[in-house]
Amino acid sequence: MASHALSNHAEWIVSAWPKHRKLRTIVRHPMAWWMHHPPCDLAVLMERGGALSDGDTLRVLVVAHPGPYDTAEIFVAMRLARSFDLGELTLLAVIADEAERERFAAYHNQLGCMVGTGWRSRIEVSDDPVGAVVHASADYDLLVEGASDQHSVRHLFVVSDAAQIAERAHCSVLRVLVPGHLQHHRLAFDFGPERTETSVAVPRDLREAVLGLRLRPRHAHSLFEHLGEKLASACCADRATVTRALWTRQRQQPTETEDGVALLAPVVPCCEGVTVGVFTLATPISLRLLRGPAVDVVIVVAAPLSERRRQLSTFERLQRLATPDLLADLRDARHRDDVHEAFAYALDE
Repeated sequence: MASHALSNHAEWIVSAWPKHRKLRTIVRHPMAWWMHHPPCDLAVLMERGGALSDGDTLRVLVVAHPGPYDTAEIFVAMRLARSFDLGELTLLAVIADEAERERFAAYHNQLGCMVGTGWRSRIEVSDDPVGAVVHASADYDLLVEGASDQHSVRHLFVVSDAAQIAERAHCSVLRVLVPGHLQHHRLAFDFGPERTETSVAVPRDLREAVLGLRLRPRHAHSLFEHLGEKLASACCADRATVTRALWTRQRQQPTETEDGVALLAPVVPCCEGVTVGVFTLATPISLRLLRGPAVDVVIVVAAPLSERRRQLSTFERLQRLATPDLLADLRDARHRDDVHEAFAYALDE
């Protein structure tokens, strides 16, 4: 199936939800391979209730989290809106503290700018996020969620929150996943520049980028500590907060590609605006506990939830700019001017 998808330049693989296996904590389910090695975007559907047809009203609940899949979730919701009479599109967040409401309301506004009109925000305060989502799902026909974190050893023994929600939800569930090398790739092509601000973000952010060239970390932990220290001042946040945000993003989905570059878009709560960091390593290292592609170029686009739209637009453009030619120029760079020249040439191309 993977070969067929690649040879036919498939954009999506759509699958029925895999059947429950009692030994799933011991014997890996074959579907797990797709969750870690999708050749293209992946959507897995658990259907409950009657099927909808053209002209039916569809109520959609999107459980979006700031991570690798939130734009894919919004894209799917938009496409469904074009196919059905969308009765309701709701962005749901479950928070543990009322103090977080303003941050997530701002995040929903950022996602809503991509959707356009016809959406609403729903923020629930609960110490049981799974139960809160399951309860909310009773008011909808379809729940859209992103895949579970891929770096959590805990999920080898305990069913993830996303899996519990899917099993207990009162409506159909559509889980989406995007390959690591295609994070947020639908922004420029499916949402349009008027909703993503791609063209205005990148040049300005690159001129003010935090740089670190020919770094020599011993392992991933020392690398992220160093990146946290370098980015903290520009983000107006402390090192521990930035480092924690970097690890949070890395654990959601591996960020490194076969080209030897890692691209991260961490959410840093206290960050002021969008901060870009470009770092090169003297010797490639792996960012995974188990063996994975070694990287010697790291590109970071950090921002608070209130700047999520510009963060993702900047990130998506930098991801497209990260061609083998640009990466080679960055590896050869020894000074700030070399980095600026490399990006200037890539932008002109």
